[in-house]
Amino acid sequence: MSIALICPVLFAVHPPTDPGHNREFALGANTLSYRLAWSLQVYALTPVILGMFALYATLAPTPGRRWAMAGLILTVCGACFVLVGGGFAIIVVPAAGLLISQGHEQDVVRLLDQVYREPGLVTVFLGGLVYNIGLVITSVAVWRSKTLPRWAAGLLAAAGVLGLPAFLDVTAFQRVVPALFAAAFLALAAGIWHQAAIKT
Repeated sequence: MSIALICPVLFAVHPPTDPGHNREFALGANTLSYRLAWSLQVYALTPVILGMFALYATLAPTPGRRWAMAGLILTVCGACFVLVGGGFAIIVVPAAGLLISQGHEQDVVRLLDQVYREPGLVTVFLGGLVYNIGLVITSVAVWRSKTLPRWAAGLLAAAGVLGLPAFLDVTAFQRVVPALFAAAFLALAAGIWHQAAIKT
């Protein structure tokens, strides 16, 4: 479930993404490590979405099925809304950083300031919150299922809970959360694989 795509973000720079630091965000994004790691993280959402359907198929016949359905809906919808904003983070902001470094600071920073005032950004913000809440709900389904390892449910719950402050630009959590996601998704993928092997 996208483990290899999430891990590189551990080594990326974490420029402040709040609207009050648009210049610093853009300049920090104008690096190879940011471009590579955050592009892979955004692209990893697609395999995560597909993996959520596989996870639901595993959990549907278990006592956690209702939680699994709620988690599937929230996680997939949230991820789809976050994907809309992914282009801004991995294309627009690095390009803005390049232009700022070439001396076009005033107009570029004004453009970035305006982006944060656009009403369409609200759905991206809500999507990030809903995505993490969906993962916490999914962790309850995994716990109640008695099919997949309960420690995997704990990892997923921790990733979802800590994912909220990470999404809200708390840098310390941004360093920890990708590793939690990678461990949780790896554990769930192994559990799904094991269950599929048992049934065949």
